[in-house]
Amino acid sequence: MFTTGDELNSIVRDFAVLKRLVGFHRTNSGVILYTSPQEIASSDWRERTDLLFLLPEQKLFGEGKLVSQSDLSSLSPRQSGAIQVHCGGITKILTQKALLLTSFDTEDHQGLGFSPATWLRQLRKRLEQSGSIRCGVEGVNTVFGGSSVYNTLCYTSKALELFNQGVLWKQSPDDNGGFHPLDRSSMSATD
Repeated sequence: MFTTGDELNSIVRDFAVLKRLVGFHRTNSGVILYTSPQEIASSDWRERTDLLFLLPEQKLFGEGKLVSQSDLSSLSPRQSGAIQVHCGGITKILTQKALLLTSFDTEDHQGLGFSPATWLRQLRKRLEQSGSIRCGVEGVNTVFGGSSVYNTLCYTSKALELFNQGVLWKQSPDDNGGFHPLDRSSMSATD
């Protein structure tokens, strides 16, 4: 999803409250834990990391258990059903600004007791139905030519506004191309 930091904060906050998620991210010196959806919402996590892990509150604190720093340091995000939020954001590439792709990734596994992949599909559907995002972009390779349509890549109104102001959309700073919305008139910046 192409989104700005403020929009991403709102999406993560609302999702965390709805699903009662807690979060953590790893640092060189350990793990920073957000013990409630409200703490995620009020924190400056995006300034500290570009990878946030979200898990159901009961997974970390259920049945009276409290996970330790070492538990979180060794936790396998995919096996535990953690939802990984890879934060994009605005960066400068040579002389031009670029908005990097934000992604939400997870996998379902037997025995989790919840379905994180289903939760992400529900989140996307809810955001689409509310008009918070539009989906459908075209990726263009400017070095080797060619293009592909990605109907599942989405963008927010502020991301579209940035695009219309000349900010590139890229998956990473060293990509050979970029993305643009399929239907640039589908969402106005004031929606």
